[in-house]
Amino acid sequence: MISAFRSLSCWISATTPSICDAMLAIAREAEESPDVVRAAPTRAPLRRLDEATAARKPVLRWRREE
Repeated sequence: MISAFRSLSCWISATTPSICDAMLAIAREAEESPDVVRAAPTRAPLRRLDEATAARKPVLRWRREE
């Protein structure tokens, strides 16, 4: 149990600075150019999802597109 805690603590201490750096970079970008942040995500396979249509017509089964 102690070794699991130590490995978790090492993982947290290793990833926390990089997460904080990413959050600070996003905050800086939001101050400098808010339109870029509002349009995010830009590199995702889909842009913003239409939540109203998704709520009214949910797709509960995945089908392969041909």
